[in-house]
Amino acid sequence: MFIHDSIEEIVGTYNLRRLFLFRSVVIASELAVIGLAVYLLDVVLPVYSMLTIVVLYMSFNLLVWMRLRKGISASANEFFLHLVIDVLSLAALLYFAGGSSNPFVSLFLLPLVRSEEHTSELQSRQYLVCRLLLGTHV
Repeated sequence: MFIHDSIEEIVGTYNLRRLFLFRSVVIASELAVIGLAVYLLDVVLPVYSMLTIVVLYMSFNLLVWMRLRKGISASANEFFLHLVIDVLSLAALLYFAGGSSNPFVSLFLLPLVRSEEHTSELQSRQYLVCRLLLGTHV
């Protein structure tokens, strides 16, 4: 029996599966929080803009699910790009929900923790720079 994928690709695929599940929970939570804020707490939010971001994020997650079902391996670089997309979507939602004054801004740290666990030191530094640049504009 031959191993066709490198260890890096096997680990990348495993991490991508875990990220897919984590992202699914995040999407459900985002929808629940937006619904509660608007309909229960009467918070004025740009709902259509925020739902557009969540739908795009959900579509991306659906593509990831279809890709994982095909069994295509994922590299560490691809996993890193997925984390960047997670940060971009969260940054966009925080932008529309009040920026850094939003109490959910601490969620911005979760992808950073994930990147420290599962990426190389260089990728973690690049990711931190990306986060710092986005954080100054949120």
